[in-house]
Amino acid sequence: MAVSGTMALSIHQSIPISLQDIVLIAASVGAAYTDYKYRKIYDKMNYSLMLFGLILAFAALNVNGLKEAGFGIFIGFAIYVIPCELGAIGGGDAKFMMAVGALQGYVFMIAATLFGFIFGGVQSFILIARKEKGIVTFFKSLTSGSIFTTSYEDRTSEENVPLGVYFALANIITLILRYYGIFLSNN
Repeated sequence: MAVSGTMALSIHQSIPISLQDIVLIAASVGAAYTDYKYRKIYDKMNYSLMLFGLILAFAALNVNGLKEAGFGIFIGFAIYVIPCELGAIGGGDAKFMMAVGALQGYVFMIAATLFGFIFGGVQSFILIARKEKGIVTFFKSLTSGSIFTTSYEDRTSEENVPLGVYFALANIITLILRYYGIFLSNN
């Protein structure tokens, strides 16, 4: 049974949270934990989530749900392929948000991406500002272009922001905002 025209399977008509929402919350907690502790979001989880999102969307809306979930994966890929290839973010982060696109649709994934980048950007700024001459070094690397040639793998773990933590937080905040109708309605 679809909830209010979305691609979600409702648990029960009196419960406003869908199966996709529960899976997203659990996956977000798992991704945040592994990214914070190991600086990885594992492919096994990401690909399983993508497949699960496709299956649940198909069950909710048949072929249209499958198209919507597939489009969520495609838009996620389109957004993340360049930053990932440039080494700005890790592949696990990119695949995790593609899985979010499969579970919740591309509009939700884009909103969560924006929130995640804002949260991660704040931490990045704090890390840069704490370093001696950090701001000056940052602007020098930005103007010289060297910031775009330093890979995610080439930086120390202290220099890498665990973006999956911020994407997880962004997913949950986006769910809450959608639930209260503040941002992205269920209709």
